[in-house]
Amino acid sequence: MQSQINSRILQNKRTSITVQPSLQFLSAATQQNSRPNSNTPLTPQQLAQQFVQPSSNNLNIITPTSNQQLNALSSTLSKQVPKVLVADDQEYLVKFMVAMLERYKLQTINKFEILVAHDGKQAVDLYKLHMRDVRLILMDIQMPEMDGYEASKCIREIESENGVEPKCHIVALSGEAASPINQRKCKQNEINEQMVKPINRAQLEQLMHILN
Repeated sequence: MQSQINSRILQNKRTSITVQPSLQFLSAATQQNSRPNSNTPLTPQQLAQQFVQPSSNNLNIITPTSNQQLNALSSTLSKQVPKVLVADDQEYLVKFMVAMLERYKLQTINKFEILVAHDGKQAVDLYKLHMRDVRLILMDIQMPEMDGYEASKCIREIESENGVEPKCHIVALSGEAASPINQRKCKQNEINEQMVKPINRAQLEQLMHILN
């Protein structure tokens, strides 16, 4: 009888499942990376360092092998949502375009932010602040302070100076149909296309694929 019990105990030991040290490792990693002041927000690099730990035992975690890889991960974590810049000095047209953009955002899964400028200089200043995130610009051609052509030229220069890639898509908006003179100016200032304002919903939806 005793020999049968000993045999079963031995069999259970052979077939038992070994508990992996994953939870112990993660607990130790959490304690190691704990901060004295828990209210202090983590920077993207600190966040990346807490979640990327060296491989141990059976943990299958990828570890960056250089600061360059860590910076790339931090950049991904801190990446902002794409932005659409609306530049027009006529308030009712600005409200119209913003309302269409907001309605489109509610009806789709696309996430983006809307920036508004009331003249060309404001458009350039806003682009300087958000050059890495602005993907689409709806640019009125005739504006005070600086017209849409000059503003577009300045934006292209900012992109070249700062190595911004991909470049944003600029749409020139005009109250008149595209003339040979306007087309030539658009080409000279690297404007992607020209549309008669106000643009309609179908035209807007065709442009929104640029954000993807």
